[in-house]
Amino acid sequence: LDKLNSIDRKKIHFFKNVIKEKEKLISSAPYLMNPVPIMIPAYSYMELGKLWIWAQIFNKINHDKSNPSSVVLAQKAEQVMPLLDKVNLRGGLILQENQFNDARLNITLLLTSCKLGTCAANHLKATSFLKEKENLKGVQVRDMLSGEEFDISASCIINATGIELDSIRKWDIAEAQATLTP
Repeated sequence: LDKLNSIDRKKIHFFKNVIKEKEKLISSAPYLMNPVPIMIPAYSYMELGKLWIWAQIFNKINHDKSNPSSVVLAQKAEQVMPLLDKVNLRGGLILQENQFNDARLNITLLLTSCKLGTCAANHLKATSFLKEKENLKGVQVRDMLSGEEFDISASCIINATGIELDSIRKWDIAEAQATLTP
């Protein structure tokens, strides 16, 4: 087998972080999680072999040993997912994923942060960062209902803007490289 290339190492690092985040969420708010088995089909023995390697790596770094990943051959894959295209199907990787209620998670985070002293607001759009000697000190916002603009000071700013992530980063570092890819 070929050595793992840098892309594969990045994937392993990514999966380690995903697993850590998942474990934290499960331990702190299990009522938000719903386990869901998923399967990645393989249509060549080469793909099936790669999936087997990934299953071994995933099982090694996953601390939840109650739901290990497994590779199955075509017959079992068809039983698990009967609507799969059966032409050239060789098997698949079955792993346990967790579906979470993101709306409920957001409300839980909001209520917890308010309980700890933050001020929550809705219908505000950040328009720029506030800086003091190259340090971020807050954001300028516009109330989208009234049109009023004002500043909000902050000791910590979290960019949780989803697909707008890269454009917001450029407010601070104009030459920032894109981190999201289509």
